[in-house]
Amino acid sequence: MNRIEITPAGKATTDYEQAVNLQEIAPRSFKKTQDLLVAAKKYAKGGSWFASEKSCLQTMQQEVYMLGRILQDEEWGDRSTNKDERVFSFLNQFARMFPNWQREYEILNKWIPMFYDGM
Repeated sequence: MNRIEITPAGKATTDYEQAVNLQEIAPRSFKKTQDLLVAAKKYAKGGSWFASEKSCLQTMQQEVYMLGRILQDEEWGDRSTNKDERVFSFLNQFARMFPNWQREYEILNKWIPMFYDGM
């Protein structure tokens, strides 16, 4: 089953050296993952004055799809894997480097399979 492995709070810190390496290997995917985590954070807050919860969910979905396309463009991972598997693979690596986005990773674990099941 595809999931982002979430490190328990206080068990790990940001690994800047590996983050720099990943950013060099897949710069666009790295940036898009940051955008995705921000979208997940906005969704977690339940929207805002300017964005409903539904629109935050749609933004998060668009970010997931864009990440999948960018990962494919940057030839990340095995070409024979499904898009969601590729996305989860990259997000797992990102989560090991940046373990502090636990709530957002939980949200993505819930929604990414649903996003791709609807395709």
